[in-house]
Amino acid sequence: MDDITEIDPAQVSPGEFKNLITSTSDEQLRAALADPELRSTMLDTVFLRMPDRLSIEEARGVDATVLWRVGQTPDEWLVTIRNGACTVTKAPAGVKPTVSLTLGDVLFLRLLSGQASGTKSMLSGKLRVKGDVLFARRVEKLFNTD
Repeated sequence: MDDITEIDPAQVSPGEFKNLITSTSDEQLRAALADPELRSTMLDTVFLRMPDRLSIEEARGVDATVLWRVGQTPDEWLVTIRNGACTVTKAPAGVKPTVSLTLGDVLFLRLLSGQASGTKSMLSGKLRVKGDVLFARRVEKLFNTD
């Protein structure tokens, strides 16, 4: 399996998906994400797997919402972390999150596969943060990337 356009992300394990992202160039990811159906499937799969990837230890005591705005015409997802659990929904209009994270779709996949640093992305301006910046720095530690 070495072509991201030939897989159904929902049908591969998180580890296999991570390996596929890791071995795919930014150019190839951009091309794959240009296909609306594949893009939707990839993002849906990643977000819907987040509750299973939550680090219970890191999430202990966290009560927060993260609004992810992914892509140029952003897809918006609301990730709620409360009482050591995580829920994910398409973001409703007018939501007031703890933090809002706006980034490109390739960078999003790189962050979640552990290939990019949230802090470095914030400092370089590739990841825009609105709201609780200190909490934003913790977000990447809340989810297992392996």
